[in-house]
Amino acid sequence: MYRIIPDLLTQEMEFYAGTIDSYGVQPYQVARLSDDPRFQHFSGTSYAYSYIGYNMRRAPFDDPRVRRALGMAINVDSIIDFILYQQGERTTGPFLKQTEYYNHAIAPVPYDPEGALKLLAEAGWQRNTTAAWKKTGRSCSSP
Repeated sequence: MYRIIPDLLTQEMEFYAGTIDSYGVQPYQVARLSDDPRFQHFSGTSYAYSYIGYNMRRAPFDDPRVRRALGMAINVDSIIDFILYQQGERTTGPFLKQTEYYNHAIAPVPYDPEGALKLLAEAGWQRNTTAAWKKTGRSCSSP
């Protein structure tokens, strides 16, 4: 029998109660369940990925400098360490690193907040007095 249990807490409770045989744990649960001798566990790279997509037909995302700056402002390694509990892997595309389709020649965007600020300034953006961003009118690629 196959049951769909959409709620993550209910899945966990059903697993501990022994009413389901297989359970895809969340990253924060891996260490706890790995140390529990009652359970056999298998861990590995999944066929899933997360990304941030921008509508490149609209400002400010039509400017590659803005898109790169936003990428440089995100500390992906900290997300992997503290949100995914080291249960993730940085990639530069939608394919697994172990496949022939993954392009190892593409370097990941570095975490560089200062470089991101420089790129945003180059694209014509600056912080205003309320720490929000406004367009300065210089070197803009948007209409």
